[in-house]
Amino acid sequence: MDERGNRLIDIARLSGVSIGTVDRVIHDRGKVSESARNRVIQAVAHLNYKPNLLARSLRLKTDLSVSVLIPDESEDEYWNTVKEGIYSEKGNWSHYGINVNFFTYPLQPAHLLEQKLAEFKTLNPGGLILAPVNYLRSLEFLKWAAEKSIPYVLFDSNIPEANPLSFIGQDLLASGRLAAELIQKTKSKPGEIAILHIDEDLGKAAYLLKKESGFMEMFVGCGEKLTVYAVKPNQPDTIEKIRSIIAQPELAAIFVTTSRATSIVASVLESEQRIDLTFVGYDLLKENVRQLKNGVITFLINQNPRLMARTALSYLLSSLVFHKEIPSEEYYPLDVVTKENVDSYLRFQQHNIQY
Repeated sequence: MDERGNRLIDIARLSGVSIGTVDRVIHDRGKVSESARNRVIQAVAHLNYKPNLLARSLRLKTDLSVSVLIPDESEDEYWNTVKEGIYSEKGNWSHYGINVNFFTYPLQPAHLLEQKLAEFKTLNPGGLILAPVNYLRSLEFLKWAAEKSIPYVLFDSNIPEANPLSFIGQDLLASGRLAAELIQKTKSKPGEIAILHIDEDLGKAAYLLKKESGFMEMFVGCGEKLTVYAVKPNQPDTIEKIRSIIAQPELAAIFVTTSRATSIVASVLESEQRIDLTFVGYDLLKENVRQLKNGVITFLINQNPRLMARTALSYLLSSLVFHKEIPSEEYYPLDVVTKENVDSYLRFQQHNIQY
């Protein structure tokens, strides 16, 4: 094994744990499960690891700075879980002298977003992690990053033509198809099926339209009545529009395409006592979990935002620090969570954060 092979990333890869876990075992600090410790020790022996060789190779990278560009988490709990994922992985790299900085921006109004992006362009990060919420603005921004030779990794939704180093997320068409399948198999009565988007500008939200497209294709030739509704958030009449949609007596099922919208719709369903609908939404946000347990939400499709963000940072730094080849795409499983398995699912997630 040559010097390049004697790196923490190789031990992590062989033992199936994170770089931080490898470091904790090697330097005997922090909590590590016995199973993980044994796997690391076996990998160290197999690779004939010598820590001093790695230390010499890392001294060249002590001034590396990476920026994470995401919407303001105060507007949406989803982005707070993203920050948790970044912080979790950030700790695994801090002793290498790498700085990871958050740069958050408001989704609305548009002029504040443009102002924030202009401020960001005055920085000069060594790498960038981005969740491209707005397709057109993100594409323009990534063009700027490419011109500045700033490498970037995308997560949550992809822009293939932007040629990121890697994309980490879910197959959005398959996500829509899964939601449709869940409704097809569990809808308890005949009637209309509603697809509900709550977004500022649906025409620019390509990731929502892909979910819708996947959902629709599952009903081709089935004779079901499907209706697409688009509602703007944070408007004086937002809740009233949602209330009017769910008040329709022929409504039998509803598919809501984002995690934040899931909690908004669930609160209206709860207040109107409409628990007769099959309701499919997204992600294990606190309010969504509560409404799942209450029976208002039937299924949550978990997009794993915490793990997506953590993997995005791990891949970017593995590429920048170790010059490691990383996957161009990594699609996460589409996890279906119900009120029967949500507690064990959350416990499993918490248990695996240390890995």
